[in-house]
Amino acid sequence: MRYLTNLFLTQAVGEVHIAYTHFKNAVVQKPQVKKFLNLETNAGSKTDFIFEPPEDKILETMIPRYLEVLFQLMMLESFTSEHAARSLAMKMATDNAADLLRKLTLLRNKVRQANITQDMLEIIASSEALKG
Repeated sequence: MRYLTNLFLTQAVGEVHIAYTHFKNAVVQKPQVKKFLNLETNAGSKTDFIFEPPEDKILETMIPRYLEVLFQLMMLESFTSEHAARSLAMKMATDNAADLLRKLTLLRNKVRQANITQDMLEIIASSEALKG
């Protein structure tokens, strides 16, 4: 955040936009691009307030803190989105593995039953052949 702020303050860049993943819920995460710097104000709503300490001192403290919190929010949303996507992928992989295991167990049991049936038929056929 400090690096981006320094680029803006030294006028190396005119605006700073940040691309991040906005976390909506565990299934939906949307990519977003948000304007980080040049801050926009509501110039139309001019009201006279008395500030203590002076307005300049308040802004010197509040603007960096605001930018820090905004940047941290974007990073936290990106991390949350990544973890949600990984959790969903792991859950789907686990569910698919359980389904595959169930299908393979069923197939193994069918093959085993078919072999047992085949062996029984051979024994019965041999027994009938010996009886004559």
